[in-house]
This record gives sequence, C-alpha cells and structure tokens, in this order.
Amino acid sequence: ADWDAAKARAVADAGARRDAIATEARRRTLGPLRVLRTLDGISRALCDVMDPAELCVAADARHERRDAAARAADDVGEVLEALNADEALAAAAAECAAASATLPTSAR
Repeated sequence: ADWDAAKARAVADAGARRDAIATEARRRTLGPLRVLRTLDGISRALCDVMDPAELCVAADARHERRDAAARAADDVGEVLEALNADEALAAAAAECAAASATLPTSAR
C-alpha cells in the first residue's frame, strides 16, 4: 500500500468536507441531515486510512511497511485531533444534534 498517497487523499477529502461545512454553516444552507452526512464523510475518509494502517502495523511482517503505515496512522491521528477541536465542526455538530428530531429515524 502507498500510505503517503492514501493519507494525502484522506486528509484532502476531510479538509474539503470541513471547509464545506464551515462555509455553508455561515450561509445557513446546510440542513441537519447534510451536516450529519458530511461529518460522517470526514470520519470515514480518515478511518479508511487509519484502520488498515493500524492493522498493517500490527500484522505485516515487513518492517518498512509497518513503519510507513505507522507514520500514516500517526499523521491521520493528528488531523483527527485537530478536527475534533475545530470550532466550526463543533458548532455544526451541535446544531445537528439540536435538530435531531427533524432527522429521519435512521439518522438519529
């Protein structure tokens, strides 16, 4: 696996989704379901790299692959920490939670 490329794609995807939430939240054009799906997309983009990278670290017999995977997991973890502290995402999540009664049952 090319961990650097996978990490770069995931971070770019998560960043674009974060920016979309921040921009659209200011304009009030996102509904709660779209916010929820966008937040889920951020999580999915990062976890799609972090989870297999951590598995590789634990199970791959090749030292160089484990090291590359560990670096990718660490870098994605740092991005995830920064996003967890992001004020725009926190505000969007809070608004989404406040509007949870308007969401379909499957999205609550």
